[in-house]
Parts: sequence; structure tokens; C-alpha cells
Amino acid sequence: MTNRKMRYTAGLAVAVTMSVALFGSPAAADDGAGAAPAAIVDWFSHDAPQVAGDVLSTDAVGLGAAEPAGIYTADAPVRLHSWNDDFVAGGSSEIVVADDQWVAALHHDGDVVGTIAAALSPAGQVTMSYIDDDVAAGTALTSGDVAGMVVQDPRMGGLVEVLPDGTAEGLSAVAATEVDSVDQAAELREAVLDAHDPGTWDTSVDGDGAVSETPRDGQLGVGLAVVLAGLLLWFVGRRTPKRQRH
Repeated sequence: MTNRKMRYTAGLAVAVTMSVALFGSPAAADDGAGAAPAAIVDWFSHDAPQVAGDVLSTDAVGLGAAEPAGIYTADAPVRLHSWNDDFVAGGSSEIVVADDQWVAALHHDGDVVGTIAAALSPAGQVTMSYIDDDVAAGTALTSGDVAGMVVQDPRMGGLVEVLPDGTAEGLSAVAATEVDSVDQAAELREAVLDAHDPGTWDTSVDGDGAVSETPRDGQLGVGLAVVLAGLLLWFVGRRTPKRQRH
């Protein structure tokens, strides 16, 4: 893995937290188990492939060689969740709260290349949240075996599946190591607290004045090299879907 992918930059943190609050995100009216809204299903079916092609074919932020031309497709979306801050504080047994955000496996010419996520605003507008190169998570999502609530937590290594009994499985490669010994809710709470403990991250400033955070074990918890704040802001400002949804 390149040094660029290993470093958790300030821009990356901004890009992720803009779309995914780590704790206590506003929950939708249901518990997250229902079907995705029609606007979300429509976006992943029709807009996501072109969005992925537009983003991944650009070298606007200096990521190096862009993805080659080809056909992008996205699977059916799965709702994302955040940790319930009351659960993390030890005052609730409700582990997660539902976000108005969905994620799906992203394919390029039939091969899983990562995941793509989108958010639904209160006004009903759908916008891209992020695209990443997390092949492990994408493969897990496309397997059809994910039955629990999915949390997106970069500090824990990406996507984590939380089951009703409080057990958890990491859908992303590093997330799997973070929760590999979790077999009850209390242990999951400890794993979340540990992942968010500032003492487990080393913060430094490089020669250009950029702040970087690197996990204590030297691993970046998820393949999020594509999610840079500059690219996200550039893209959102550049592309607004023109097709009206009803």
C-alpha cells in the first residue's frame, strides 16, 4: 500500500465526517430495516454509475493514474447507521441509530472495486457522500449475507455489521480485526471506545503544514484514498443531477 493510502489526512477526515457523523446522527423515522426510498434506489440504479465514472476518471486532486474507461455499476443500497451516543456512554442498549445515508458495492466491468454512498436530504435531494476503494467491504455487501445494521466508522476501519444480539463483524478488512473478539454488546462498546480514543492515534504535522493522523499500529483502517475533501467539494459543486424524480 502506498504512503498516500496509509496516511489519514485532515482533508480525508473532513470528507468523511461531512457525510457520516460518528456518533448520534439524526435517525430517520424507521429503524433502518425497511426498504430504501425510491429516490435512493433510483440514484444507485441510474446516477451512481455515471458519478463513479466522473470521479474516478479525473486526476483533479493528483491521485495519479485514473481508473481506465469501463462500465461502472452499483448494487442495491444498504442503509448506513451511526453508533448511538447513549450506547457508547453506557446508558442505552440501543447500539445504533439509522442515518439518511445508503451504501452499495461498486463494480467496474463486473469486478468489485469499492463502495459508493449517497445521502438523502430532508428535501428529498440525493447526493453522493463518498466513493472508496474498499474492495473487502464491497465484496461483503454484494454477497447478500449482510443481515445486520451497517455502521460506517473510519476509526474502526470502515464498515461494521452490528447484529441484534450485540455481536459485530467487520465488513472492511481492518474493521474485521477491530471486532474479531466481540461477542457481546459490552465488548462492542469497549471496541468503539478504544477505536475513538485519541491515545490510539499519532498526530503529526508534515513539512507542508498538513496534519496527518496515523493509527498506532501504522495501518489506515479502510481504503478511503479516493475520498478527499477537495475532490468531494469539487465534484458536488460541479455535478447536480438534472433528471427530476417523482
